[in-house]
Amino acid sequence: MKLIAKIIVFAGLYYPIIFIVLFYSFYIRAINKLGYKPVYNNPDPRELNFEFHRNLVYEVGDQLLISIIIYTIALLLFVFKKSFLQIKLVHFIISAMLFLVIFLTIISPIMEWFGD
Repeated sequence: MKLIAKIIVFAGLYYPIIFIVLFYSFYIRAINKLGYKPVYNNPDPRELNFEFHRNLVYEVGDQLLISIIIYTIALLLFVFKKSFLQIKLVHFIISAMLFLVIFLTIISPIMEWFGD
């Protein structure tokens, strides 16, 4: 059971990092191809011909909310049942920073362009 708990914790930490890296690498790739920062409706992300990369960002992004919910529930369980698994303070700090970065990414104009 402790192994499963550790897997949940580390998946919860690394899954958002994977999304952030994929999303911003797509954005940087678009800037490199276009020569300027893309904005809403200029150009459509589908017009960049990065189909595999775009689909990968969509797939990881679709599962991101589920992973955040599961990870948050797991963290709450760990907090209330300390004997189940000792979570270090660094996990909470990293989690909070990841949630903040993802939140800021979701409300940013970059995400508005990507969701276009």
